[in-house]
Amino acid sequence: MASEYRLIFFDQNELCRALIEYNRQRRTPFPPGNLKKVVIDRHTLNVTIQIDKDAGQSATVAFDPSSVAAALIVYCRERKIPLPAKSAKEMRLVADRLCFLIRIKGTPSEAAIAVEYTGKIVANEVAA
Repeated sequence: MASEYRLIFFDQNELCRALIEYNRQRRTPFPPGNLKKVVIDRHTLNVTIQIDKDAGQSATVAFDPSSVAAALIVYCRERKIPLPAKSAKEMRLVADRLCFLIRIKGTPSEAAIAVEYTGKIVANEVAA
């Protein structure tokens, strides 16, 4: 049986927009100020956003992987990026970018091969 894999990559601007909108919908807005830095933990996929406040202070807003995934799903739906309902969705970090691995009728071991292959392609394109 044929397997299908899709990777949807998100840049830092898209990630920030998704998380800001997610917090706004949950009625927990970000502190006022300018976004300074986005940190993605390679092992846990926790995301921390550092914000410079107007008074010279800083604040951080942290998200666990399930919140990040929920924010990205909402982001995709609002922008009409198709996410098959009956597919396995995994969040991965490939070439320092968050992505969704969409797996339809495939196995997790095949998915690992697909991500490894894609990571190498992305790394080669960046180096060129």
